[in-house]
Amino acid sequence: PEAAKITQEVFHIPVIADDLFNVPETSRYDAIVMFQTLEHLNDPLGYLQKSFALLKEGGYVFVEVPNLRTIDRLFDKGILERIFSVPYNVFMFNPSSLKFVLRKA
Repeated sequence: PEAAKITQEVFHIPVIADDLFNVPETSRYDAIVMFQTLEHLNDPLGYLQKSFALLKEGGYVFVEVPNLRTIDRLFDKGILERIFSVPYNVFMFNPSSLKFVLRKA
């Protein structure tokens, strides 16, 4: 919410900071941004599908997720226990799995 407020005040860009399933499909958007969000959702595919449905023609969905294959995660033996414990990540993505779910959406 704070980033959305600053974006609106500084750049004069309208921002909606809400759950995508609360956003009416009567409007279309230039961009939908999910930074460090998708991995916390029970239905990441559903959220991506809703995102694409809300886009204007030529619009963009920006997604950033932690990469399970980064070097620090490969050598951290306790990482899986920490990242999959509540209330943290429900899903973990690597480049291949993120491409898969984006194509499926």
